[in-house]
Amino acid sequence: LAIVKKIVEDHGGRLELHDAPVDFHGGRGAMISIILPLAATVPSSGEGRTEHERETEKVGNGV
Repeated sequence: LAIVKKIVEDHGGRLELHDAPVDFHGGRGAMISIILPLAATVPSSGEGRTEHERETEKVGNGV
């Protein structure tokens, strides 16, 4: 979890930790949310981006 926290914070995001509701077996757990910011703007002409970045945008998979 410490490694995930470092990576998320390095990308301008944050982690949120919450108690999970009691399940039907009476167990408890934790719910972890990862919040990452969206890019502010994306150049529409593709200027300044690599071929890979332009192709990834076409596919719609930036992860």
